[in-house]
Amino acid sequence: MNLQRQAAHRLAVGALAVVTMAGLTVILNGSATAAPGGATDTATYIVQTAGQPIATYAGERSGYKATKPGKGKKVNAHSPEAKAYAQRLTTDHDATLRAAGISTSRKGYDYQTVFNGFTVQLTKAEAARLTKTPGVTGLWANETVQVDTVTTPSFLGLTGDDGVWQKQFGGVANAGEGVIVGVIDTGIWPENP
Repeated sequence: MNLQRQAAHRLAVGALAVVTMAGLTVILNGSATAAPGGATDTATYIVQTAGQPIATYAGERSGYKATKPGKGKKVNAHSPEAKAYAQRLTTDHDATLRAAGISTSRKGYDYQTVFNGFTVQLTKAEAARLTKTPGVTGLWANETVQVDTVTTPSFLGLTGDDGVWQKQFGGVANAGEGVIVGVIDTGIWPENP
């Protein structure tokens, strides 16, 4: 694998790790809620904003030097350039909230290294309003989801006479034959700040 592909791979893995940690942070912190169904119920949302994070920022903004690492180099989130740009992104996050009429005191965390965004406590109406605010490129509510593997095969169209398992493998008994599964334990420690 050449250095450029290795760097791209490392950046993708890093981005996935940050988004995973952001999700864990939101899940572990929980969400503040009032009585179910009320207009004042709040939940934690992850908001993605326009603009490049530190890992991919190439210096497009006047007054802020590039923070994107060169080929084969690692992101240095502690460099003076990265710190200045991170502060700029935090200021932008606050401005986005103010533009939507939402207090910045409700913001939880700012993310700048491989994801440009933040977490915030919002009502559904505020979330809808924030989604329409210029500079917001994505908004996801924190929710607890129960894993359900019982219906997944039929949902994906794997079972039944017209299912992939029957058509390609001759039935469930042969499905998965020869497949090697690798599990990578990343050692995520939820108690680690």
